[in-house]
Amino acid sequence: MLLTLFFANIINRQSPTILVLAGIVVSSLLGALISIIKYAAPSEIILADITFWLMGSYASAKYEAISLLLPVVLLGTVILFLMRWKINIVGQGMFEAQSQGL
Repeated sequence: MLLTLFFANIINRQSPTILVLAGIVVSSLLGALISIIKYAAPSEIILADITFWLMGSYASAKYEAISLLLPVVLLGTVILFLMRWKINIVGQGMFEAQSQGL
């Protein structure tokens, strides 16, 4: 996220389009990095592990990890629920949000 904001700030324009394009650039760069890591994998087993992890494998998931993440997910859900009207206003655009006092 910080890399996306950095690329968007290079242009010095606060535009949702620039932010989306910067996100596409960062996604492409990180996708290329993942491809290099997969290419350099020392064995087929490690390559398979990388591929399963990227596909969202739950093979090594444990209930202890869920208990660690549950408070963070619940807190984030509550914050998003309380701020849902502000998020909707911001989604309408900068000028509309300013005209509604945000």
